[in-house]
Amino acid sequence: MGFRVTFILLMSGLFGGTISQSDDVFRSYAHAGEVRGFTQTVFRKNIKGYSTDCKEDPWDNIDSGNVDNICYDRYKVNTFLGIPYAEYPTGDRRFRAPVYPPSWQRSIDGRRYKDACPQQLWKMDYLTNVNATENCLNLNIFMPNETDGRPEYQRKYPVFVWIHGYNYQYGAAHQWPGHMLATEKIVVVTFNYRMNALGFLSTQDRHGWGNYGMRDQVTALKWVKDNIRYFNGDDRWITVGGTDSGAAAVGFHLLSPLTNGLFRQAILMSGSDLSEWAYVDNTMRPKEYGKEIARQLLCPVDDSEAMMECLRLYRSPEEIVNASANIWPRENKDFWEPYSTVAGPFAPVVDQTSNNENPESFLPQTPRAMRNSGLFKVVPVLAGLNKDDGAFLLWNQTKHMRGVDFNQGMDYQTFRDIIAQFTFDRRIRDRDSVNSAIEFEYAYHPNIHNKSATLQAAKDMFGDWLYGSGVDEVLKQHAQANDEVKCYMYAFHFRGPYDRKPKWWGAPHGRDAESLFGFSHMNETVQFFWDWTELELQQNYTDHDRNISDFMMKLFGNFIRSGEPTREYEYFRNVTWLPFRPQMSNLSYLLVDERSNQSVNYKQSHFAFWRDYWPRLIQRYPTTTTPIPTPPAALEYEERLKSTTTPIPTPVMLIEFQAATFGLVGLALLFILIIVTLSVTWWKWKQLYNKEYRYVTKRSESEI
Repeated sequence: MGFRVTFILLMSGLFGGTISQSDDVFRSYAHAGEVRGFTQTVFRKNIKGYSTDCKEDPWDNIDSGNVDNICYDRYKVNTFLGIPYAEYPTGDRRFRAPVYPPSWQRSIDGRRYKDACPQQLWKMDYLTNVNATENCLNLNIFMPNETDGRPEYQRKYPVFVWIHGYNYQYGAAHQWPGHMLATEKIVVVTFNYRMNALGFLSTQDRHGWGNYGMRDQVTALKWVKDNIRYFNGDDRWITVGGTDSGAAAVGFHLLSPLTNGLFRQAILMSGSDLSEWAYVDNTMRPKEYGKEIARQLLCPVDDSEAMMECLRLYRSPEEIVNASANIWPRENKDFWEPYSTVAGPFAPVVDQTSNNENPESFLPQTPRAMRNSGLFKVVPVLAGLNKDDGAFLLWNQTKHMRGVDFNQGMDYQTFRDIIAQFTFDRRIRDRDSVNSAIEFEYAYHPNIHNKSATLQAAKDMFGDWLYGSGVDEVLKQHAQANDEVKCYMYAFHFRGPYDRKPKWWGAPHGRDAESLFGFSHMNETVQFFWDWTELELQQNYTDHDRNISDFMMKLFGNFIRSGEPTREYEYFRNVTWLPFRPQMSNLSYLLVDERSNQSVNYKQSHFAFWRDYWPRLIQRYPTTTTPIPTPPAALEYEERLKSTTTPIPTPVMLIEFQAATFGLVGLALLFILIIVTLSVTWWKWKQLYNKEYRYVTKRSESEI
């Protein structure tokens, strides 16, 4: 039975599992123990005329009946936080695939979040009071509470497993509390996984294949597949979804042989495995990034085994995270290849060799090679984008430019400068020709001096390159693979009245995911109960935000339950979401806004530019062929090696060197102390001698 026999939740069939409730503590029982969670009452504020199921019996303690056109839907959700899904990757388990199943525990207190994985926490949005340690491979479960004896309580609910994003560098499951989404009669699972160098450092050999964070995700999916039935989840109907790098991760799971049979549907929100930043190609020599960390931390670099042993056993996670962050900015254009990946130097890699040396390869070929060979799971896919996904990159590229105020739009020369910087960063050889091609594709030709249109063009350029073309291509491949498999596309254009980002950002990256998880409803629940989420939402939400959130939760909930967003409501809010069918020249998508509508052919010209024409441009005007520049730290390191015949230090030698250094310092201090003591003694003796000499001399003179 393995884990199912030993872990406290997993005793179905032979032993039977039960669920009971006492006050606010909710327990899931099994053969030998329990997981203690808590039951919370969740309120979703609805505006009559927009909601299909607004109840007329709001809780007696809530004075909602006196507010015109407003009522509260009340739900109960059982929450279990911080359940280990694998052994913690500490000590010798660092930089290795996770160990599954985790050790048996008699009882787990699931009423508080556990630690996030190591990262620079100050760069995370929303969160407060969060710790980060390597004891982080935990998941959280949010399940509908049906305890009133109704038959529905016995049924199994569809499962939605969410993978957080943030460029493989930051993020935590804490950022995505699933209790609001669970009110759609689905079981929501969120989890932590290793990131940055701790999750993705690779030596491209058996000593460190990389992809440890992706293997964490595989293990979490396996845990859900094996155990979610004990939380009223249907292990036969699992949907996996994510945003940003989480969406790219979903794309990789659609490719990886390690996830076969673990899920049956996928949701990709602003990201895919075909996004250029989604992984580090082997031509970019990902092992060089690991070597740079080793150099910074004085570990050996020419021997993969010694390097990994040093980083694994003799360096702290904080040292590794901080060292990896030093590589991340890439401010120096001569430092590594600036265009290898937008996500940063530590991301998924191809972890297989031509000789098939890795028997547990997660990504045996490049994503495009696997897709071109048909090596992807043919399952229903729902995917989409935010209207202004590229706004944050535009801001990041221009934030140091003086006198730029995009609230007034963008002048055409600034637009051309941004394109020039884009191609310069990518080391295009004939940049003038490539710049002209991009400019022609995105310029607002009716009036190139229209500042508002030019600003939108710049945002579109970055968003289409970063996210749009990859999402569009993945959708087309899955939709064309099987006529019976339905795929859906959306474009999120809604901007809340009090969005915390500057107005020129429009509908920025991530707003679709926040609406899906019901962020705008959370303050409605917090005003009545304690806030366990630890979120700082940083903006005020209105009923307009809540309407869009209801719309997203309802449609995505329908897809998670049935594979069709509007199956239960043929014309939900006067909208029917039609499938995306490229084989029938019907590229339908749902435009999500205050007045949502069905449309076709979303940005197809721009997507075709990046998918079809851009590769030919790069081939026609190739990037510089000079080898990857050696970073300054490496040059200094090599000079030190040339100046001495001492071999590269191993971890043991480093410890001996440190001990010898401390010993020499101690001896030097002792020698100095002796010198000072002798000097003081000599000075005192000299003072005494002079005093005696003067006394004797004076006495002799008086006697004479």
